[in-house]
Amino acid sequence: MLTDWLFWGLGGALALAGLWLLYWSLFHDRSRGRRRCPKCWYDMSGAEGRRCPECGREAKSDRRMLRTRRRWRLAALGPLLLFGGLFTGWGPRVYRDGWMSATPTAALIALYPRLDVVWRGELEQRMEGGTLRQWEYRLLVNRCVGILRSPADDLLLIEAAKILSRIEIGGRNRVESEPWKSWALATEINPDSVPVIARLLDHESSNVRLAAIKAIGQFTSEGRVALPALLPFLGSDDKSMFDAASSSLMFMRTSSDTAVSLPFDPRFVGFRMVSDRKEFFSAFAECGTDAECAIPHLMDGLKHRDEYIRSFCIWALAVISVDHPGAADPILDLAGDWSEVVRKSLASATAVLPFDDRVAEFLTSSIRWGEGVESAALWAIMKRGDETRSFLPLVESLLEPEAQNLGLIARCYVGLGGDPERAIDALLDGLDRPATTNRHVGLLDSLASLGIESQRAADAITPLLKNSELELGMAAANAMIMLGGDADVGSRTILDAFQPGNIQHRALQRVSQLCRSGRIPQATISDLLDSDNVKARLTALSCIAYFRVDGAPHIARLRELTLDPDPDVAQYAPDAVERTENMIEYRSRK
Repeated sequence: MLTDWLFWGLGGALALAGLWLLYWSLFHDRSRGRRRCPKCWYDMSGAEGRRCPECGREAKSDRRMLRTRRRWRLAALGPLLLFGGLFTGWGPRVYRDGWMSATPTAALIALYPRLDVVWRGELEQRMEGGTLRQWEYRLLVNRCVGILRSPADDLLLIEAAKILSRIEIGGRNRVESEPWKSWALATEINPDSVPVIARLLDHESSNVRLAAIKAIGQFTSEGRVALPALLPFLGSDDKSMFDAASSSLMFMRTSSDTAVSLPFDPRFVGFRMVSDRKEFFSAFAECGTDAECAIPHLMDGLKHRDEYIRSFCIWALAVISVDHPGAADPILDLAGDWSEVVRKSLASATAVLPFDDRVAEFLTSSIRWGEGVESAALWAIMKRGDETRSFLPLVESLLEPEAQNLGLIARCYVGLGGDPERAIDALLDGLDRPATTNRHVGLLDSLASLGIESQRAADAITPLLKNSELELGMAAANAMIMLGGDADVGSRTILDAFQPGNIQHRALQRVSQLCRSGRIPQATISDLLDSDNVKARLTALSCIAYFRVDGAPHIARLRELTLDPDPDVAQYAPDAVERTENMIEYRSRK
């Protein structure tokens, strides 16, 4: 803000004046070889002896006559001007945010273990706001790792683990949406970040163990080194521990660069209700984070009578095999298993297993085996890229209008280098067949996700914009925009769903999809911001604040919405304004 710069300019001038006055009063007036009276500073270069002809003072030695003259009374004004300048510069910020905001971040980090709750909150707020410098991130991460290695208080251990996980989340999820801020990855600064948190899984306090489980999940793919240490909690009688471990494993799966998906959520298949499962997972307690200890147990689990345990062990071995290649060898021995849960997990695991004839044979046999297994196999084929290009004829043979996985088949076909027009024709043929609204919506979403532009396809689905099924019309509008059709017409169809009585929640989802893809027209954002519908205005604000939609053309309207009569709009509008102003400044610097 302009007033901030005025205060900083005035404060800087006062501080520089204070520094100059300190220098001038204490160091400027040196003797430079002249003999001077140490009392009145009369120049005695031409006088003989040590007695001053001006004041009569006799110096005790020649050395005293060569001293630098220091004006202590003026020097006392220097620090006053210096600190006055600092306070003037920080004035607006202190007025807005309080005295805490004026405390240097480095000082908070240096005192971190001894800060009270309020000051810790201030440090965490700055960290999550992306205001730390890179050297401050390094200092904070290493300080937290040091705390976790020491026998610290339970509360400190919990907070240190949370801070490391939050730094990691910011570095992974917000660096693209808020590039003008400073982010870092805890695992890059200190590779021991996850292992030291994993050590807390054996802590005597249940609160510390629970916090450690939750923190590990936030590290996503980097948290896989702690996977063996999480497994015993799937056999825990404590529901909170079980749920936290299940959630962390699901996070590890969804963002893992292994591209292997756990085919079920342990919380929803009754893991805690079966004694065999408790016994199996409790056996991992002796392993800690040692993968070499866990691998034999997991291999034994491949032969377990429980299909969910076999399926889970396939997934766990596939994830561990990223760092321990030998762990993947026994997985394909289950290629003849007739359990759909096991085959689905195995099909997903083939995305990371060494590609050979056995993998190719299993993927081929999984096609047409069943909707879930076929879906997992198609995803694995897409993930492998050039290695599975030989599957193109097989996948093309599946492009039938009645195919259950037609949308995924079309995406896989295009991903393998197939003719996009062939995939579009198959999807359009599927839309012409009588089917449920959900199937037609899925086919339209698949058209939108092909990543290609086709005016022919956009024109073909244009009549669906006026369909009596609003959800189908919105899906068609989204697909038409993504295919390169008239974005204004498509977005207007979605906007009409914001009218009272319609399915606004689906319209919100469609607008959010367009925002994420970057294909939403600026005219649509403008209409949303000017809408009388509160949800429409909130949707536009979220698109600008969180989905990287350019808010610069709407900055004046965004500032008006900070005073909107609706409290929710007035609350979220400042986030959109701040992001837009920061992005404008960031672009100007680049």
